Amino acid sequence: MMKYLFFLGTGLISLLQAQTPYKRVNPFIGTGGHGHTYPGAVAPFGMVQLSPDTRLDGWDGCSGYHYDDSVCYGFSHTHLSGTGVSDYGDLLLRPSLEPLSFSHKNEQASPGYYSVQFNNGIFAEMTAGQRVGMHHYRFPAASPKVMVVDLEHRDFVSSGNMDAVSASAGGKSCSRVYGHRFSKAWALDQQLFFDAWFSALADSVRILQKHQGESRRLVLYFPSDTRDLYVAVGISFSGWLRSGPRIQDELSTRADAAAFKSLKQKTQEAWQAQLGKIQVNGTPQEQQIFYTALYHTMIVPNRVDDPDGSYRGMDFKVHEGKGAHYSVFSLWDTYRAAHPLYTLIETERTRDMLRSFLSMYRESGRLPVWELAANETNCMIGYHAVSVIADALAKGILPDEAEALFEAAVASANAKVFGLDDYRRFGYLSTEHEHESVSKTLEYAYDDWCIARMAERLGRDSLRKVFDARSKAWQNLLDPHSGLMRPRNNGGRLVPFEPREVNNHFTEANSWQYSFSVPHDLNHWLLAQEARGGSGEALLDSLFTANSATVGRQQVDITGLIGQYAHGNEPSHHIAYLYNSVGKPHKTQERVRQILNDMYRASPDGLSGNEDCGQMSAWYVLSSLGFYPVCPGDPRYSIGYPLFREATLHFESGRKLKLEKSGEGNYIRSVQLNGRNINRNYLTHAELIAGGNLLFEMSERPGSWGTATEARYLTSVEQPVAAAPVWQVPSMSFQDSMPVLVEASMEWPLRLQWEDGKQLDTLLPKSTKGRLVLMMRESTCISAVQLTAPGMPAHSSRTCVYKRPNAWQVKLPNPMNRQYTAGGPQALTDGITGDGEWQKGHWMGIQGQPFVAELDLGKVQNLEHAEIGFLQDTRSWIVFPRGLRLFSSEDGTHWQLQQSWTNLIPAENMSSMRQAAKLEFPKMATRHIRIEAEQYGPLPAWHPGAGGQSFIFADEIRLW
Repeated sequence: MMKYLFFLGTGLISLLQAQTPYKRVNPFIGTGGHGHTYPGAVAPFGMVQLSPDTRLDGWDGCSGYHYDDSVCYGFSHTHLSGTGVSDYGDLLLRPSLEPLSFSHKNEQASPGYYSVQFNNGIFAEMTAGQRVGMHHYRFPAASPKVMVVDLEHRDFVSSGNMDAVSASAGGKSCSRVYGHRFSKAWALDQQLFFDAWFSALADSVRILQKHQGESRRLVLYFPSDTRDLYVAVGISFSGWLRSGPRIQDELSTRADAAAFKSLKQKTQEAWQAQLGKIQVNGTPQEQQIFYTALYHTMIVPNRVDDPDGSYRGMDFKVHEGKGAHYSVFSLWDTYRAAHPLYTLIETERTRDMLRSFLSMYRESGRLPVWELAANETNCMIGYHAVSVIADALAKGILPDEAEALFEAAVASANAKVFGLDDYRRFGYLSTEHEHESVSKTLEYAYDDWCIARMAERLGRDSLRKVFDARSKAWQNLLDPHSGLMRPRNNGGRLVPFEPREVNNHFTEANSWQYSFSVPHDLNHWLLAQEARGGSGEALLDSLFTANSATVGRQQVDITGLIGQYAHGNEPSHHIAYLYNSVGKPHKTQERVRQILNDMYRASPDGLSGNEDCGQMSAWYVLSSLGFYPVCPGDPRYSIGYPLFREATLHFESGRKLKLEKSGEGNYIRSVQLNGRNINRNYLTHAELIAGGNLLFEMSERPGSWGTATEARYLTSVEQPVAAAPVWQVPSMSFQDSMPVLVEASMEWPLRLQWEDGKQLDTLLPKSTKGRLVLMMRESTCISAVQLTAPGMPAHSSRTCVYKRPNAWQVKLPNPMNRQYTAGGPQALTDGITGDGEWQKGHWMGIQGQPFVAELDLGKVQNLEHAEIGFLQDTRSWIVFPRGLRLFSSEDGTHWQLQQSWTNLIPAENMSSMRQAAKLEFPKMATRHIRIEAEQYGPLPAWHPGAGGQSFIFADEIRLW
């Protein structure tokens, strides 16, 4: 009997815990390590994020708060969650003239609420509504009763001003401060208006800082007997005059204890309803991790429309909206899992987000890439709004707007930005086209598949074929030797190639982490692995068991490593589920379980990477339930490992889906949906939202479930496309002549097109194995394309070679950085000049030591001019040299100084720019020239990479 009561008691406790998800959230998870979250008060998807600011800059200060800190600068009203770039931190309030110290033991946080007792005895607590933040401060008797209002906090303020006036609210005299703050950081033109009401009337107001007639920092002094001070702050992105009614709309009174209590309760109830959309029954720690993750998916994107529906558009005009308008779209991250999660439990909000996309397209001409406060930051890559759109349409959300959304998607895919012209022309991006060329090619290809599915749904077959052909771009990057994605360079494959290397050909990743980014065409990707004599399973095994060390540049985003799998960054997030596609679902279950258990913890450093506006958490939410959207736009979910014994999803339709796990062990024996066996290793969206009961029966050992060929989660693009021919070019430049080789992808003729218009169609005999050798004797560019059967598209490739303008020999006593060789020492005199985009690889980089180049001109020449190009991009550690010296020599050993040059452009100039160092000297006859450039040195304290060694980037030496 006692044993029965014990189990009844623990079951009741678990049930009660599952019914109170609000109490399971720990907002401090992710505030340490590299999680970049904040602990402050926010309503679900709310405009106001009222949170303490403890860190002003640096990568781990992106949210304004870090758990390692113990000093608070105050409380600002906007914050970003988990981003890798800083912004927001608008309108800081601080109940002291100086920053305040605190201890974490005196902090508390829950959804919609935050409090802290400072070491000097001041107590602060705050809550937030959709458009209002509310503060409560309790001062010790002897403490000065002051409040600093600061517009200069954090980023650059282009315009900011405020007025402090006496007002009346609820029959009491009080102080009111209102104004605006226009700032420039990640968002280049962020506009915020505010209206703050205080519960007491200040005795005096002193302006602490004015700038060109604008009051940007002031302090209010309240009566000495003030014990409690309440502040209600309304914000708006469209105009401050709208914020007065907004405060009345969200608060029963202006600013007092009753209003604070009422707003806190209202927000807590909103959170209880939000978090109750999914109920899980697990251990207290599992529930804390899960509900905090769910919470983090529900604080962005942020609703930014005024109560009357108006909002600031991407044309910076105020528009009269007809519904909720959202901002802060970290789409490269969130298209993968966060937005698919919303299609399950936030259907109406997904409709509003799609309508927000449409508004942004109509206002700017493109769908958002990384939109922030009506600004397009153009951060990250791809045009992943089309993924969110295609996924929603595939699941039956907002079909009435399908035509308009499709128009916006096609327009964005055909824009002339970020290498899209070259991508459309060749079917892939090469290193000379665009930096991060591999990642961009793969992300563009997936997005194009999404557009093809939209076209298919709308009956646009011609456009479906176009975008399906574009989605085959991945095959132009697949290295047939390693099975990995390898950069293309000058028509060929990049040499040397190290898949662990983090470089400018990938976005926050390396080849290992991007080589599985073909979610839309898994069938042909697997066939390509088999064609080279390997297998998809073997490649997956190699990924997870490889040495975890990376080489190349340091990339702070590559964290949470299992082998070369990096869970701390998004390109890896679908990979564990690919074992389902090769018929080994037990390996998916093993890896997903490992990630769930090892990469998420109930602690401030409990995230393996930065939160990225909900994506890191959305992976956990969906994966812990037992399924994941490998390819958004395909309304199916690959089955993984169910963490909880019981879970229930409540849909907006009123239906619910109950998930149960029975039996012991960590492997799925069978899956049943409403009593029907599901033998395949995936579920459909329609099956989930129809509701009912989903049962996972577990086993101690792997079985046969989900292993049959017809049971596997696979995607396929059936549009055949001839891959681009591959050039093998020893060097971009040559002295007299140079052989180059072109290799066909299929047994069809090649068409060669010279830059001067000459064209040749040539059938390659089988004895050549599809290869053709050409002898180059002049500078030229040649394109090659496979001639195919009618109706089969073909991707092309282009190589350029240059006859050197001289026979000078170049020696570099100090080694180049292996990522920035520009092709070797001769690149300095080959006549090919690097442009402003250093990421393309045409600049030679030297780090931490002087740049020294010694030239042997082959014979004595008369010279009186010299010129060498340098590049500066201080944010990327590339700084102009401090100075330059030029020497001459008769024998190449004994050097005589001829001229020097001093750089006058400071490192603080953060623009990306080129500069030619020009030297003139008395005419001299010499055969040997030596050029020495002095490094800037360690980066200064104001630089995010303070202490790191600067680079000199040089290209093209001219002598005459």
